[in-house]
Amino acid sequence: MTNNTNNFISKTQSVEWPTSLKGRIKKEIKKFKFLSVKMKIPYLLNLENVDVFSIFDKKDIELLQKSSNVYFFFDYLTEGTSYKWVNYYEVITDSAIKYNIPFNKIIFGSSNLREQQSYDQWCQETNQTNKFKIFTLNFWDGVFEDFMSKNISIDQTVFNLRNNQLTHYLFLNRRKRPYRILSIFQLYQTAAFNKGLISCDKLTEQDFFSIDWHLKNIYNLTIDRDLWKSLTEKTPLILDFSNFEINWANTMPDNLFTKTLFSLVNETLIEEHWINSGPSIFYSEKTFKPMLYNHPILIFGQQGANCELASLGYKSYNKYFNLDFDFEVNTLDRINAVVAEVNRVCDILDSLSVESKIEWLLQDRETIQHNKEMIKSQDFNFSQIKKLFNLLEQEIN
Repeated sequence: MTNNTNNFISKTQSVEWPTSLKGRIKKEIKKFKFLSVKMKIPYLLNLENVDVFSIFDKKDIELLQKSSNVYFFFDYLTEGTSYKWVNYYEVITDSAIKYNIPFNKIIFGSSNLREQQSYDQWCQETNQTNKFKIFTLNFWDGVFEDFMSKNISIDQTVFNLRNNQLTHYLFLNRRKRPYRILSIFQLYQTAAFNKGLISCDKLTEQDFFSIDWHLKNIYNLTIDRDLWKSLTEKTPLILDFSNFEINWANTMPDNLFTKTLFSLVNETLIEEHWINSGPSIFYSEKTFKPMLYNHPILIFGQQGANCELASLGYKSYNKYFNLDFDFEVNTLDRINAVVAEVNRVCDILDSLSVESKIEWLLQDRETIQHNKEMIKSQDFNFSQIKKLFNLLEQEIN
């Protein structure tokens, strides 16, 4: 049988801690040795014959077994899906038993803020009594130095708005995903579509079949082909970069933020309830970039994505938007509610002068400033890392 391990994971030189925090945790890092691995992209979905610890040599295995300051770290920090998508818990557990690795020496690191809930659920389902450590942080609000160096004051934002041709919102989209395209298509059917700056790759017949399949099989609905054709003829919608295949996560399109009032965020995960996707809440850099430009944000995302920002210390934008829809289980209803809210806000902004639009933006100046400071302080992530290292130091002592 072929060992699939090298197709699934690769060894890394160190844990990929958020860039903005590396300097603050140097002393802690030096106290421990982490044998770290990351899942490969594209991810291997067939986990048959994956043997996690076979990737290490005998010396490393002995260190894990016997050295108090050596730990195994499964680095999933840039991702946030639950085990229902890829059951990494099972392969780690099976391999740990095979190699006699103490479970307290295993750390699973993730940006799924519900990772502990996800793991507890799996342990209950499988009657696991030996449990490894779960470590969570919010990787994407502190990974790029560019994020930290942006210091755009609210006064600067006001100046920019007064000196630009204003458009209501910014809606950046790169990689095509079914529900991301559906969000754009639903918005296209409303007046608000023409009141913002929207990017979108060229839509194809394959994209139609993907969306149509989801709507038919989950919601018993069909797409209006004429409307779809009308939208595809307008794509690609290019705002900054014409190459939609490259991940532009570490770029900051300043000129687009400075002439818009708020941002729509089409998050990486939206999680369909009916496919039993498991506990997950995940934020990418797409949620945090607009905050640095003093933009209120409205998220197309997982159930609770707009309100759960509070669990990270951020304030929600409920003075700008009605977020009553946020915990709606039905994904299509949630998408449609965001679209309806965009239209409601755009209708209000339509009737306002430039100065009144600025007043609308400044109605909750405290939240705008607080959220920007939260990105720069990295309080949540620093607290999570300190808790982990404190626990490890207690085990050594």
